[in-house]
Amino acid sequence: MKTSRSVPPAIAAPKLHLQTTLAVSFILQVLVTVGLVGYLSFRNGLDVIRDLSKRVQLEVAERANQVLYNYFHTSPQVIQTNINALQLNQINLNDKTALEQYFIRQMQVFPSMDGLFVGTPNGTFIYAGKQADGQFFAATTLHSDQRALYRLDPQGRRLQRVGADRFDARAQPWYKLAVTRKQLSWTNIFQSRTVHSLGIAATAPYYDREGKLVAVFGSFISLQQISTFLQALDVSPNGQVFILDPQGLLMATSTGENPFRLSPGEKELKAIYAVNSQNLLTSRTAKYLNTRFHDFNQINQVYEFSFNLEGNRQNVLVEAYQNRYGQKFLVVVVVPELDFTYAIFENVRTTILLCIIGVIVALLVGVLITRWISAPLLRVARAAEAISQGNMQSNLPSSPLVEIDQLARSFNRMSGQLRASFTALEEKNEALRLAEENYRSIFENALEGIFQASPTGQFVSVNPAMAQIFGYDSAAEMIQSITCMEQQIHVEPEQWHKFQQSILSQHETRNFECRVYRKDGSIIWVQVDAHVVRDKTGQVLYYEGLLQDISEQKQREETLKRQVEALRIEIDQKKREQQVQEITESDFFQSLKSRAHEMRQKRQSKVP
Repeated sequence: MKTSRSVPPAIAAPKLHLQTTLAVSFILQVLVTVGLVGYLSFRNGLDVIRDLSKRVQLEVAERANQVLYNYFHTSPQVIQTNINALQLNQINLNDKTALEQYFIRQMQVFPSMDGLFVGTPNGTFIYAGKQADGQFFAATTLHSDQRALYRLDPQGRRLQRVGADRFDARAQPWYKLAVTRKQLSWTNIFQSRTVHSLGIAATAPYYDREGKLVAVFGSFISLQQISTFLQALDVSPNGQVFILDPQGLLMATSTGENPFRLSPGEKELKAIYAVNSQNLLTSRTAKYLNTRFHDFNQINQVYEFSFNLEGNRQNVLVEAYQNRYGQKFLVVVVVPELDFTYAIFENVRTTILLCIIGVIVALLVGVLITRWISAPLLRVARAAEAISQGNMQSNLPSSPLVEIDQLARSFNRMSGQLRASFTALEEKNEALRLAEENYRSIFENALEGIFQASPTGQFVSVNPAMAQIFGYDSAAEMIQSITCMEQQIHVEPEQWHKFQQSILSQHETRNFECRVYRKDGSIIWVQVDAHVVRDKTGQVLYYEGLLQDISEQKQREETLKRQVEALRIEIDQKKREQQVQEITESDFFQSLKSRAHEMRQKRQSKVP
């Protein structure tokens, strides 16, 4: 009997869940990718930081030197341009408003300047500048030493007078410096009485052909503006750059600290020494410079060194800036070494965090893929439910399934149309609400009287100012009390008919003057500007306009008229007296007078 050999059962392959397989594959991809990117980023970060630590200070110092060059070379060029313009009669020192506009246009071309000005030997001063908020203003003498301050628009036109003071250009340090040196010069740091800030000024005199001083032109640069530029420089998280003059005074700094201070008991601002700065790093750096160099005038090249501050190494670069006008400043760049090493550690922490986030994202993606088929239909149902509850922002993404994608596009078109319709309706409602609020605010707060009156002579509405002009306690009282404007308001009733004829024939009336009664029976003069409001068919709905009380103006006109009439009578009387005198003194009159005298003598001699 044959025996069959038993076949061992096949070993079944391990079964894996699709969700687990996809999740593991995503996690491995993320770990490998993020790990490789993190390692390369770390190595590249080390190389970049090592190079950056050598270049950042030189780059910042170069940019600071460049801005100093722009400030101190632009001003002399603009001043010389203004002198040339005066020589060629392109500007007129007597036309102050035109010169203010000219200065404003120059500052818009050269934004590094805070102000342009000119002073004359008679004390006249014309200044145009900009404030810290960018607003333009002018400070110009009116006469003698009286100066007025104006707010200007971007074209340099005067908008409003905002103040006045006493000012004599000849007493200012920039004027005296220009007259003494007789050439373009830069002042030391001083407080400008015009902008109430510390700064420096470039100034140059202009002499005519006979050597007579005509004017002193100048430009003003605020220390605060230089500090504002330095604050925009990207040094490092805790680094800073500041500028010193050869005496150690702090001219500008990127820390936001004001380079000047108002001392107790004093009215003028004073520049502070860098060693007295409230910023610890600025103060310690300045003290280290004083200890190392003693005299800042010895610094004529680039110096690099470091010192320790509270256990942290501070890298310092000092570079001297000089120009042909004899000015010298020190640009100091301080960068804590910790700023660079901190970036490396921060990069490592970021890489680890990205790895963790990547693993979590991979797990979430694996779970979401398993629900890929049901998710689009669920989104459609949820979006439809949201729209039914008033949420019009629902939007469906596209789907790789053709049928679902068509449904999503149709749904999105419907949602977009509904959203556009509701948005347009909301915008119209908001515009209408704003217009109503704006009109109501103007109506209630206007200083002039605003009214709407029917063609039959009743007030439809009046504002509080209108009621006050007519002596009523409220607008409602005035509307209720006046039922016939022709009889109750107008002193001359025919004026109401004249007003109606004018507004109906011309659709509006301007400067219509008439006398009206107030509530207490007193009479005032008013001026009315109004127009007619019609419906779509052309029928008159009401008259709408503004009303002003001009009684005082009329009184002044009447007084002036009486004065003119009295003066005319007096002049006529004097003319007649002068004519009589001229006749009696004439040769002809004297001849007649002599003949009459002779005739009287003859008659007397004939009498026995």
